Amino acid sequence: MIKQFTIIRKETLQFLNIAKGSLFELETQLFIAFDLKLIKESETDNLLLQLENLGKLINGYIRFLKTKLPTN
Repeated sequence: MIKQFTIIRKETLQFLNIAKGSLFELETQLFIAFDLKLIKESETDNLLLQLENLGKLINGYIRFLKTKLPTN
């Protein structure tokens, strides 16, 4: 049972790290869209704030999985 949990945890951590990378890609795309005047500054700021909050949630969950749960 613990072995299965460890495998699931490793897969979840991998998924979360990919999700963090996707957030950075989206941030870049937002800056490009703003530079090309496709979105307003207020929209950009709002979306960047949402990305920041999502990043904090993801990082918190990663920290939880790494420190609070058994590893064996």
